[in-house]
Amino acid sequence: MSNYRLRAPIPRFATAIAAAAFLLTATVAWAATPSISDVLVDNANSKITIQGVNLFGSSSLAPKVTLGTAVLVLQSGALKTSIMATLPALAPGTYNLTVTPKKSNGDDDDSNLENFQVAIGPIGPQGPMGLQGPIGATGPAGPVGPTGNTGATGPTGNTGPQGVQGIKGDTGATGPQGTSGPGFLTGHVSGFAPAAAVPAFSIPAAAPVATLSPAYAITATRITFIPTGTVGSTGMNAYFFINGALTSLACHIFDGTGCSNTTATAIPPRSQMAVAIANCCDASPGDMLVTLEFQ
Repeated sequence: MSNYRLRAPIPRFATAIAAAAFLLTATVAWAATPSISDVLVDNANSKITIQGVNLFGSSSLAPKVTLGTAVLVLQSGALKTSIMATLPALAPGTYNLTVTPKKSNGDDDDSNLENFQVAIGPIGPQGPMGLQGPIGATGPAGPVGPTGNTGATGPTGNTGPQGVQGIKGDTGATGPQGTSGPGFLTGHVSGFAPAAAVPAFSIPAAAPVATLSPAYAITATRITFIPTGTVGSTGMNAYFFINGALTSLACHIFDGTGCSNTTATAIPPRSQMAVAIANCCDASPGDMLVTLEFQ
């Protein structure tokens, strides 16, 4: 078996016309253009195999294949990428192979065909080199390239001479008061308040810690109660009051580790702050370290 390949296709004028028609007329349907990449000739078995893409075009019907003036008989199993046909008896030479897709109605789509030159028989010796063609016209200038990377920073120059001192400017306006930074208030609580006094939402008479807040508004962010004495088995309740009103900064002390509450609470300037420690179920006294964190 002898196989011959010729990879130089005839210029695809019909393909170019079909592409131009697509660009100029929006109503023309897109057609898949066949493209032949290789042709294998098997003279011993009288077969020819065509390889490429879109060999059926946009149709599911097998295309018409001609070699010179002969219409080839396609063998079964033709694909859009590979078609095998029976090779007729032809004299050695170079023939034009044409693949013409079918339209949906079965007619030949002559506007969407593909040509390829095929050598039948032994390939002759290479011919002499042709004359050099004329120099083509200068093409248009290419697009502007991307901006290059920023160059390295140059060395620092020498320090110049000191200038003449300018006239003293006016004093600027006083800027706005900055926000207060985080702060802490601490106090000690000894003894306990009666539990019955707390549900009335008033500061118990036995509240042992009472102090004024700073002269500016603050926001309490955490209150912590740490017992330093004995805590009864049923625990104790810790309450925080602002100007006589019970706040949400409260927690229950179960054991010696204490408790804390992180509910953000606004405190007006110079507010009376009070802490009450009340046992919930027994008369166990407690000694507490109370820390109020604010900003």
